[in-house]
Amino acid sequence: MSRGGGHRCKRALAAAVVIGNSTTARERFYVPECESITARAIVTTVTSDPVLRIFPQEADIGFDDADVDDAASGLTAETTLSADTEATHTYTLLGEPYVDVTIACDSGDAATITTVDVFVKRSP
Repeated sequence: MSRGGGHRCKRALAAAVVIGNSTTARERFYVPECESITARAIVTTVTSDPVLRIFPQEADIGFDDADVDDAASGLTAETTLSADTEATHTYTLLGEPYVDVTIACDSGDAATITTVDVFVKRSP
């Protein structure tokens, strides 16, 4: 993603993945020298209020690192997801080399992913 452009998530946020009951699914992206990142999600079978979030990561986190080391947990607002409705969430990068795109469910929440696309704008 370091050159900008778009990506359809095919791992933790792949189509048909079910997230629920106090679970967070996340995919990490390497976005050096990029200006902003936008995630677009469509989910079905929504129970309660799952949310789409983008978290910046500390520089020592690697692409395949399973650890979570948020640069500032809760730094970005979240976008509540509704069934069969496109939701977008954007984060302006402040030099973070990695970001995590997540869909999070609190207790009693659930969602089945239709698609999650990520778009990155490269700095000029």
